[in-house]
Amino acid sequence: MTEKEVLEKHKKGESLEDLDLSYLNFDNQDLTGVNFTGATLTCTSFINTKLDNAVLNDAFMAECRLVNASLKNVKARRVFFQRTKLNNAIIENSDFTGARFQVSDMTGIKIINSDLTQANLEDSIIQKALIKKVNLFNSNFRGADIKEATLEETDFSHSDFRKVQTQGAVFKNIKAEEVLFYGKTPWDKSVIDKDWKAILPAYQDD
Repeated sequence: MTEKEVLEKHKKGESLEDLDLSYLNFDNQDLTGVNFTGATLTCTSFINTKLDNAVLNDAFMAECRLVNASLKNVKARRVFFQRTKLNNAIIENSDFTGARFQVSDMTGIKIINSDLTQANLEDSIIQKALIKKVNLFNSNFRGADIKEATLEETDFSHSDFRKVQTQGAVFKNIKAEEVLFYGKTPWDKSVIDKDWKAILPAYQDD
């Protein structure tokens, strides 16, 4: 299927579930509300693309390019993003429960008011990111680089932070119970007692 055919189906409101759309280019397109559930999108490009309200549950998006992409109000449970470029992308009000981002470049990404419970960010570059009001409970950051990132009002309790590079990272009002970390944790003084259920987003099971 060509890019033109995909865009025509999307314009008609037709589903693109379970299709193989690898190696296509959707740079600078408006794909608001697109349904890529279970689709294969290996090496597909979405640079500067609007993917707000998209459904990406169980999509395979390894080595995609989502630089400067907008991902607001997205449903992306168990999406596979390994070795994906998400530089300066925006994820907001979205459900990425169980998403796999390992070995991805997420430099400058903004993740706000979203659920990334049990997400895998192992060995990813997350420098200078803003992670605010995010549920990262039981997630895997092992070997990730979060230098100069800001984590604010975020819960990453029971997560794996071994070998994480935290130089210059800022932790504000975070919850970090029973986190695996080598050495003295850099967030001890910023853990506060809050009503986390009221702060963090909650999504219904699909």
